[in-house]
Amino acid sequence: MALLSLTPFLSLAVFGLLATPAGFLHFRKSKLGLAPFVCILGLAIALVSTVWLGFTSPSSVSFGGFQVDLFTLFFSGVLLIVAIFVTIASLQYMREDPNKGPFFGLLLLSTLGMIVLAASKDLILLYVGWELMSIPTYALTAFRKKDPNSNEAAMKFFVLSALSSALIVYAISLVFGVTGSTGLTAIASSLSTAGPDVRPFGVLAIVLFIVGFGVKMAVVPFHMWIPDAFEGAPVTIGGFLAAGAKMAAFAAAFRVFTVGIWAFNVDFYSTFAII
Repeated sequence: MALLSLTPFLSLAVFGLLATPAGFLHFRKSKLGLAPFVCILGLAIALVSTVWLGFTSPSSVSFGGFQVDLFTLFFSGVLLIVAIFVTIASLQYMREDPNKGPFFGLLLLSTLGMIVLAASKDLILLYVGWELMSIPTYALTAFRKKDPNSNEAAMKFFVLSALSSALIVYAISLVFGVTGSTGLTAIASSLSTAGPDVRPFGVLAIVLFIVGFGVKMAVVPFHMWIPDAFEGAPVTIGGFLAAGAKMAAFAAAFRVFTVGIWAFNVDFYSTFAII
């Protein structure tokens, strides 16, 4: 049962790698090729297994810093539904494009990063999921290579996303320096007994987490990249960023603050007011 809990993640990983070479295979009279059908099949298997685990799994299953519980399954299910809608909407959009394989492969790998974010209970694994979600979206935003607006949008999106990633890495390093661990449960235990000498570092880490997650979630005042990115990106990818990437960032932020940092006795009202 424990290994079956990984079915959604393995499905996206395997079919994400298969989608790109499948783009070179075509039906006799179809312009779409096999890539979109491989993408839909991988997403369908992941979604069905997620729903099945949600109704049959008696308790959460942990693999180190990787935890599959109802929180993970809920966000995974919603994110997979978003990805399926984006894939279906992209069928007509990508009909004449010769790069269908990379498009649908990147879509699957980005979705994998999103659900890894929802399942992360370790900051290192969270960062791996963060980059696995972000890097494919840079390429997807710039997929219309001959469109200057698409290239400009991708560059702005890349720069600000790289900034948010750097802030999160800095926050992780501060938390590790204060607590000596990257596991959220161990961090909560250590922060609950933290002395006043490490308090400034803890507050700085919280601020950096808020800013890093806020850029990806496009919350005020970190939403300046949204107009350019959504205008220049393909229409379906704009929807994917709006409905998927923001939700995954919210799931990660919710897990970090409610599991790891809640025990740190800090005035969150003042922290958010500073930002």
